Amino acid sequence: MKIVKADALGCDYKNTIVLSYNKGWNDFGYKTEYIIKYFDENGECVWDSSLKIYCKQLDFASSECHEVDSFLSSEIEQLNDDFCSIGCNYDYYLKLKQYLPNEYGVILKRLNDLAFNINKWSIFKEYVGVQKSLLRTEMAEEGRDKAAEMLEEDKMNLFEKMSYLSLNKKDSDIEKVKYSIDNKNVKKKYQIFISSTYTDLVEPRQKVRDAILRMMHFPVGMEMFNAGDEGQWEIIQGTIESSDYYVLIIGNRYGTEIENGSDAGISYTEKEFLYAMKMNKPILAFIIDDNVSVEKNFIESDEKKKKLEKFKEKVQKDRMIEKWKNPDELAGMVVTSLHNQMERKPGIGWVRSDY
Repeated sequence: MKIVKADALGCDYKNTIVLSYNKGWNDFGYKTEYIIKYFDENGECVWDSSLKIYCKQLDFASSECHEVDSFLSSEIEQLNDDFCSIGCNYDYYLKLKQYLPNEYGVILKRLNDLAFNINKWSIFKEYVGVQKSLLRTEMAEEGRDKAAEMLEEDKMNLFEKMSYLSLNKKDSDIEKVKYSIDNKNVKKKYQIFISSTYTDLVEPRQKVRDAILRMMHFPVGMEMFNAGDEGQWEIIQGTIESSDYYVLIIGNRYGTEIENGSDAGISYTEKEFLYAMKMNKPILAFIIDDNVSVEKNFIESDEKKKKLEKFKEKVQKDRMIEKWKNPDELAGMVVTSLHNQMERKPGIGWVRSDY
């Protein structure tokens, strides 16, 4: 699927998305709007809508009018990290899905859409140009929020429909599958275990889970089982063992402690962490910033506070950690860290069974 600007030369517009710059539209000095049209295989325009594209350089332009079109190439393979886009309303996303049901996710990714990419959303939403232009109307932000929910639901449905083959087999089998993957350019799906206390971190966990789903990977954690049930520990162990990466989120609570056995007195979260270390899992740790206030409902005893501080010291030993202040910032940090970790240390992963 080609994505081109209307001034692109030598394009017959068959099976093509065409962006026409709306020079007449001005958002407080920012000109970012495009009319988007889809031409089918016969070269007929079957739908049109509008979107806005932003580039970081716009906020540093010396002129009074900041025009994005001068920064945009005639044909778009993939917008780089300086760019983002957003539909002017929810109808934009609905039309994309209606007319291009098998490709609309890829198109949104190529355009660095703020509904599709939660990491981009956390980064770009504070930029002056994004506030003044892309988010000028409530309709645009509401459309983005609804589209993000739709995309999450679609990805969940996709995961349910797709059958994956675990690559956690003997070395000879792994090498055969790796050869097949490398030659077919197949993307692995990774399982990421999310560990944290629960009642105080419901929203942060949800944000992180959603972010991982938007990355098209599998988040797993205590939502699948009751960590406080001793009989569930074998399941938790197996889930950590089969996970490719371990994400630890620490808030202001130490959490529920184990009452019996050799682990009595430590929290279930710490027990999960120790097991992930034992299994040599790549651990990505995120600790709440010291300046974030503790809600009254979640204030623990002095003894538990001391245990929490010791736990933090243990986590920070021999590894880098990141400090987070709010759920959106946390989700963005997790996405960035996972991307980097997947590049540096690819896990075993999962792949469709028909490859």
